[in-house]
Amino acid sequence: MKKKKVFLSMLVMLSLAMMTGCGKSDAAADEQEAPIGLPNPMVAYDSIDEVGAVLDYTPSIPETAMAIKSVYIIDGDLLQIEYEDNGNIITFRTAPGDADISGVYDTFSYKTDIDISGKTVTIQGSEENALTLAVWKNKDFSYSLMFTNPVTLETISSIINNIKF
Repeated sequence: MKKKKVFLSMLVMLSLAMMTGCGKSDAAADEQEAPIGLPNPMVAYDSIDEVGAVLDYTPSIPETAMAIKSVYIIDGDLLQIEYEDNGNIITFRTAPGDADISGVYDTFSYKTDIDISGKTVTIQGSEENALTLAVWKNKDFSYSLMFTNPVTLETISSIINNIKF
């Protein structure tokens, strides 16, 4: 009887030892948890003040009473601020350079260039008074405004005129 108890105790300890040895090592677990694909180029921030310490430039942004919904830096130098105004989400972007940084690749039925405070602004939308995109350059920076709901030229002009360049 005593031999049976000793044998069973040893069998239980051996089983436990084998089970702990079957677990993955930390290195193996880390390798398996490595992300697949490219890292997300969008980094979220809590405020515009936070991005000032990260960017290599001082961004010119709209001075507005619209509520800020989110703030991102994309690919290290493109600033994106999403504002909310009466259910319309307004995406403002700026970055060094002269490329179209809007991220919008749609073709619009209405597209024209206009002058707003000495800046040539390309506006686009479904018609003249239903605009959803504005793109322009000023000095060494590109800018864009995108609207989820169409707006008038007056709205776009007001926002651009409230940017201190």
